[in-house]
Amino acid sequence: MSIAIEQVQLHSGAFSAYWRLRGVLWPMDDAQWEREAIGVMENPRWEVFVARSGGGVVVGFLEVSLRDYAEGAETSPVGFLEGSYVEANYRRQGVAAALVQAGEQWAWSRGCTEVASGALIDNAEYRDAWAVGLYGGGAAGLFFEEEVKAGCGWLVTGGGYS
Repeated sequence: MSIAIEQVQLHSGAFSAYWRLRGVLWPMDDAQWEREAIGVMENPRWEVFVARSGGGVVVGFLEVSLRDYAEGAETSPVGFLEGSYVEANYRRQGVAAALVQAGEQWAWSRGCTEVASGALIDNAEYRDAWAVGLYGGGAAGLFFEEEVKAGCGWLVTGGGYS
């Protein structure tokens, strides 16, 4: 399958598709969603990528940010994969891997040497995918934060792909 990854620009066609998919991942009322999405897009420490199928349809997105701290990280800033969603018909076809690679490259291009992410500990699909390295760089360490929102996360160290 052919997948194209692109950075999202505010009020573009890609932004509208991102808006729709983000609402599937994080249901909330439109006013709250609009405030959050525009806040993400206007923040220079955040970037949003979408994946387009060969037919040009947006089928997934990834939000990545620069954080001063992430559990298990030894450097700052840390690239942090904030959220990702791929439509069900396009899963297990490399879409998430392509999105994560774009997010990692963005973080590394801004001087990060580590990239991390997290999820609720009961999100078995997310946790298992990272544990087996399905999304690209693979996990250098998998950690669980039971005291903090009962989440889990992963940490990738490195500086890019060879």
